[in-house]
Amino acid sequence: MAKLESILRGMGNLARSAVLAGSLLIGISSSGCDNPVEQPPPVIPPKPKSDISLTAELKNSVDVSYTAKIKNLDNATLTVSRDGNPVAFRMITDSVYSETLSYSTNKNVTKGN
Repeated sequence: MAKLESILRGMGNLARSAVLAGSLLIGISSSGCDNPVEQPPPVIPPKPKSDISLTAELKNSVDVSYTAKIKNLDNATLTVSRDGNPVAFRMITDSVYSETLSYSTNKNVTKGN
């Protein structure tokens, strides 16, 4: 430190001010390294909402046209029942699924009352 003081004594006022200002800047920039700025937590986007829409329509007075649309789901299970008893099952994996349920292609589906 004595060497720095002897150097400063030999300089003019302007030069001393520049050296002091530089040492202050170095002190400010180095002190910032000890206290890093806290980062905000990452933003997590919300999960997309799952959705199922179904339609069933009577065709030819005896068949049932069925359509299902699934969104943000891997799969859905279709269970067709008559009088509370299951008569058909399907695993739906496509985002849009259509089928005509007919007594002519499924012996468990019957027409009439």
